[in-house]
Amino acid sequence: MSTAAIIRRIQEDSSCEIARILKRAEEECTEILHAGTRIADQEYERILTAGERAVHQEMGEMQSQMRIEARNRVRRCREDLVARSFEEAVLLLEDIRSHPDYPVLFSRLCEEGRLILDTDTICITIDPRDRHLADITAADYLKRGISMTFAECEYPTSGGIIIHRSDGAYVDNTLNARLEREKRDLLIEIAEILFDQGSLV
Repeated sequence: MSTAAIIRRIQEDSSCEIARILKRAEEECTEILHAGTRIADQEYERILTAGERAVHQEMGEMQSQMRIEARNRVRRCREDLVARSFEEAVLLLEDIRSHPDYPVLFSRLCEEGRLILDTDTICITIDPRDRHLADITAADYLKRGISMTFAECEYPTSGGIIIHRSDGAYVDNTLNARLEREKRDLLIEIAEILFDQGSLV
């Protein structure tokens, strides 16, 4: 084989090898490109999914906060309405002395306090406007062998009395005090009337 033929053969073989290497490199580049695209797509999906989860989580937190705030507002509105209703009920007591049943109520409050203190000798503190009822009650007690004296309050009351025993024990049966003691139960009753349920929330 001549030198020219040998050189030509080497060139042909080199060209084939170069073509094979270039083809393989191209295939590898294509594979790398496809792999990179897959990885990029997967990363994009991961970021997108994580972002969606974050958005959903944030929306959930916002909705939860809004529900809490809405419940708080409803509760505050109900509490305000119940409180106003209670205040109006207290104002109605200002006229209780004009009610025809008030003398009976006054006598019952006095007797209830006396029985709690378990004594036949009492002193009652009254609003000056109830002086005539105290006189009637004292006369009735006298017939029953019960001793009763009374003094006037230094402040006005909505009605009722304070019953004292000689040892210092006493029962505050003024309507103001009774309302305060029973306020929680009264508020629940008012809530039930207004909202058909006892809860203020």
